[in-house]
Amino acid sequence: MVTVATRAERQATIRDLATTCLTDADGDWTKAASAMGAQIRADKRLYKELMDPLVDGAVWNEIRRAASQSRRHFWSSATQPLVIGDPSSKQSDGLQALGRANLLDYPLSKGLKVGDAFSDQLTKEAEMYGAFAQANARTGVWLRLIAGSTPAGARVRDALTHDDLERLQHEAVAATA
Repeated sequence: MVTVATRAERQATIRDLATTCLTDADGDWTKAASAMGAQIRADKRLYKELMDPLVDGAVWNEIRRAASQSRRHFWSSATQPLVIGDPSSKQSDGLQALGRANLLDYPLSKGLKVGDAFSDQLTKEAEMYGAFAQANARTGVWLRLIAGSTPAGARVRDALTHDDLERLQHEAVAATA
């Protein structure tokens, strides 16, 4: 009897393989990716089991990327002056309105649009964006602290220890709390 791995088992398998390859490559992403790709290609069963979820993941990533690109249009129009009703404008109000993004169509997660969302859905979206912003801000502060603690021309690993980085990490957390 042929058993087919569940999605969770496939994800665990690829995660374990990635961890092993990254460890074996001493943290070098390029070497780890090369080794992992070679191992997957050499095992036809594993290759087949992994392809569908990877294709699905790639598809979702591209959809997210496209949605992110479309979000930029909504924000770039917000940086332009709002001149509807301005008698000195050379364009009619209708033409100006056509050129603006309809903010009701602003894309949210999983294809939801602002105009179709309920308050609780918007609250969840806002919390998600807030969490992303906080994590990115914390990482940015940490990287600036590392850069400021590393002499010019020196690699971080030659100038700082894990304990130094951990101390700076705690400083970054405190600075962004």
